[in-house]
Amino acid sequence: MTLNETQIQTVKSFIVKSDIDFVDITFEVLDHMVCDIEKLMEDDATDFDSAFRQTKIKWRSSFKKTDNLWMGLAYVKPKIVIDKCGAIMKKTVLYSVISGLIVTSGIWFLSTLLKFNTAFIVAQMHHMRWVLFFVALSISLYQSWQILKTKVKTVCSYFYMRQFSFLPLYVLFLGFYSSNFVKTDYTSIFLSIAAMSYYYFAFKVYSEHIKYANRYLKMAKL
Repeated sequence: MTLNETQIQTVKSFIVKSDIDFVDITFEVLDHMVCDIEKLMEDDATDFDSAFRQTKIKWRSSFKKTDNLWMGLAYVKPKIVIDKCGAIMKKTVLYSVISGLIVTSGIWFLSTLLKFNTAFIVAQMHHMRWVLFFVALSISLYQSWQILKTKVKTVCSYFYMRQFSFLPLYVLFLGFYSSNFVKTDYTSIFLSIAAMSYYYFAFKVYSEHIKYANRYLKMAKL
C-alpha cells in the first residue's frame, strides 16, 4: 500500500517538528518511516493513523534529545542527529591523531638516519604562524560563506559551523603554544600535522553539504 501526498506531508511535518530540520536526514528518516507505515498498513490491514502511531513509537528513541561526548555536551539535538555528528567527530579526531603519529614517526626516523636537526622545521613553522593563520582564516570564511549562501540546513553544515569554523584560531594558538610550552620538536610537529588533517576533514564535510544542498535545490525546482 502506498501513502498519498497528504499522508507523506503529515509524516514529514512530524519529523521537522521533532527538531530534525536537516534536509539530508529528513529525506532519510522520511523514507524509512513511510516504508514502515506502508508495511504495517499492508501486513496488519490497519489504517494510516494506527500505523503512524506505531511507527512513531518505534522511532521514539531516535528523536529523543541527547548529547554526545565526541560532539560536546553543550550540543543537544535528536539522537539520530547527534549520533551522526559524533561519528564524524570521532573519525576526524582519530584519523588526525593517526596522521600526526605516522608523519612524526617518519620525520623522527629520517632525522635519526640522516642526522638533521628538527628544530629548523619547528622554527619555520613558528615564523609562518601568521601566514598559516590568514590562509586558514580565508579558507574558513569562504567555506562558511558558501554554506550560509545555500540557505539549506544539513547535518554537515550544522557540524561544520560548530566544529570547524574556529580552526583558524587553533592554528594561531598552536603556533604560540608550540613556541612557548612544548618541550620537544616532535610534539610540535605532531600537533601541526594533526591540525592539517582537521582541514582535510573540514573540506570533506563542506563538500558533503554542498552536494546535499545542490541536490535539494535541484529537487525543489522540479
